[in-house]
Amino acid sequence: MPSPAASPPLASSVAAALALVLASCVQMPWAAPALEAATSGGYVGTERVFALDAFFLATDTSGSCQLERADGASPAPARFTRLETASLAGRKWTVDERAYERARREIDALVLRVHDESGTRLWLRNAPTADGASAARSWRCAVGVAQVASLAPKRAARVVRLDLASPACGALTLVFGDRRDLTLAPYKVVDAWLFAGAPPGPSEAARGDAGALALGVSLEAEGRKKRLTVPAPVLDRCFAPADAPPPDAAEAARLATWLQSADEREAPPDATVETFAQLAGVDLARCSRQGSAGLEHVDCRAPIAELVEVPGEGPFGPPSWRVARRRVASGLHFFAGKPLPPREVAWSNVALRTVRAPGEGSASLAAALGRAAEEPALRDARAQYGARLLRASDLGPLVAASAWVDVTVHDVGAPTRAERALRRATASTGADKAARAAARAQRDAARGRLE
Repeated sequence: MPSPAASPPLASSVAAALALVLASCVQMPWAAPALEAATSGGYVGTERVFALDAFFLATDTSGSCQLERADGASPAPARFTRLETASLAGRKWTVDERAYERARREIDALVLRVHDESGTRLWLRNAPTADGASAARSWRCAVGVAQVASLAPKRAARVVRLDLASPACGALTLVFGDRRDLTLAPYKVVDAWLFAGAPPGPSEAARGDAGALALGVSLEAEGRKKRLTVPAPVLDRCFAPADAPPPDAAEAARLATWLQSADEREAPPDATVETFAQLAGVDLARCSRQGSAGLEHVDCRAPIAELVEVPGEGPFGPPSWRVARRRVASGLHFFAGKPLPPREVAWSNVALRTVRAPGEGSASLAAALGRAAEEPALRDARAQYGARLLRASDLGPLVAASAWVDVTVHDVGAPTRAERALRRATASTGADKAARAAARAQRDAARGRLE
């Protein structure tokens, strides 16, 4: 099937075609009796297409639009060949003649003679079938001009960004692309195409339901490395107009590489705060600022959204995702125009103060608690919550404690011979095992609170 880029866009002809339909709703003189014959003959479901004066053909993503085409002055059955709707997509087709093809006194095809704005004329019909619902499903890719206009997005922005924090964005559906094409960097709106996705069932088709239809909007980001197409309602719900054009592609690539790097010792690249905010999907208007000029500290925080894949295919083929939001907020900090790693950002200095009784065991435990303040993994975990753990020796005139944690360490001494014998005697009982497991759980919980 040809890609959407191979067909002309719809934008140039939708408005003019809609005005044409509203101004000249005229049918051929023999249209009414033919439609009546179709209804009484049981070819139910094709009334919608029969009544169209002009339509667009949607690009079929499900293979359910079983249409055929023929050229020439008369629609001879032998001249019809299978049609890929994408080859005629993007053009408004005006209906010149309507007819029904009969086989053994039964209607088996709706036949339309149509022409486009360039003067191309041809015949279209559904794949012959006596089942009206199947014929209606084959014609579902023919969408009236007024309906196409109603499918258009409400946003007119040429640059947009993904806004998963929007309460209206409950699900993310794609026409083309996958999760790798999603980014928080700004997207350019390229063009729009009409798509037909999952087909209706037999009963829905008989009622004139066309199934999943959407005007898909094509987006590009990061120098065309990210390309996807989303239905217009998804664009309205899950994307917001971007305040600035997309950043330089090379700069965006360097920033994305640095943000995804596991080595926090790597120096951040040279870039502006605005570019970082674009890549992280942060609204600078909601950020707090301190200082001025080159020593300004910008603190940005945003809710975290998680994409949960919905099992099975989406209505247009690619999977859909449910947007799950968490109350946890993630921070993005800058100082003097440079991003700061989390371990360098803290607004609460918690000092550790140990009081211990004499004894070799208590001294070693107190030393281990002091070393925990410098453990990189624990230090970074505390910094995520805005806390820095300091030892009493780290404090001074320029570094003051905003809170204290007092830890009293007692040396209980080595167990006696009688205690060791009692432990060996009860080690095999279930009650002792449960008690020891509960003690270990309490110890681990206390250690977690201390850390």
